[in-house]
Amino acid sequence: MRHRWRWRLLIGLFTVVLLSGVIRVSAHANLVRSEPAANAVLDAAPTQLRLWFSEAPEPRFSEVQLFDKTGRRATGVGSPQLDSKDNKLLVASLPPLPFGTYTVAWRVVSAVDGHAVAGAFAFVIGRNQIPAGGIRPTLNGMAADSSSGPTIPGVATRWLGYLGLAMLTGGFAFVPLVLQPALRSAGTRPMQKRSPASPPILARYVSASYTPALFTLLTTGWLLALIATLAGAVLQAATSASVEPWAVLGSPLVTLLNATRYGTLFWVRLIILLLIGLLLPSKHKHTTLRIWWMGLGLSNIVLLITSLGSHAAASPTLFFPLPSIGSIWQR
Repeated sequence: MRHRWRWRLLIGLFTVVLLSGVIRVSAHANLVRSEPAANAVLDAAPTQLRLWFSEAPEPRFSEVQLFDKTGRRATGVGSPQLDSKDNKLLVASLPPLPFGTYTVAWRVVSAVDGHAVAGAFAFVIGRNQIPAGGIRPTLNGMAADSSSGPTIPGVATRWLGYLGLAMLTGGFAFVPLVLQPALRSAGTRPMQKRSPASPPILARYVSASYTPALFTLLTTGWLLALIATLAGAVLQAATSASVEPWAVLGSPLVTLLNATRYGTLFWVRLIILLLIGLLLPSKHKHTTLRIWWMGLGLSNIVLLITSLGSHAAASPTLFFPLPSIGSIWQR
């Protein structure tokens, strides 16, 4: 009877999650509005660009460019910066602009899920400058709108990570939530060694937590989660910097890991995985039940950290900024 409270707790938590409703969130950092607005006709030249997005963008991997009506890039556009009061607003200063038609080309990386999105829009300074064919972006062949889609390496890395975490969480949960309750129901003591009076079939259950098969399952899951974490950082740096994966060593990877929210989550996840590696129970019989509970708890923390870098974290009630590792070291 004593073990039933654990199942009741798990069922209660699951019920709360189901009854809490589904929160609708947007995918990627899409442009919501801007100043100047798309297709705006202005009487005076603006001094800055203000871009609002559906998700918080990562300023270190965001870019804003300005082109004139011939497609020539304007100089003097400032680097986009996050507004101090609104983490979804990017602001870039503009140089003095003469009358004419201009195209704003932007590319941002979401601080929530790490996906890159690009787009463009045009505006006009001077009411006598409206083109005869209408106001349209001029980018000399560049794509006006694009976003980073799934790639084979990216999908494979995610699935390996999910598989590894499933093996870790399920492996650690087996002994305290399945094996030990079964032993108590059979009238035996937890972690009991085999005795001459023990039935052969029950003895096999008692020693199940020490079998090489379970140790292999946990070790394999840990290695998959670790490899997916490291490979995911490389692929994310490539997506953020818009370079090939083999070109991320250096500034792209260093910036990602030391100056972004993704980097903070990466280091926390890596540290917890290393702690799990120290806890991995072997086939030796001195492994205590506490080790299994600690491993299960740490595995669930890794799952939580993984969710903080997904679309679900885009909800205003779930997303929160994190200090970068670089800023923590500077303190």
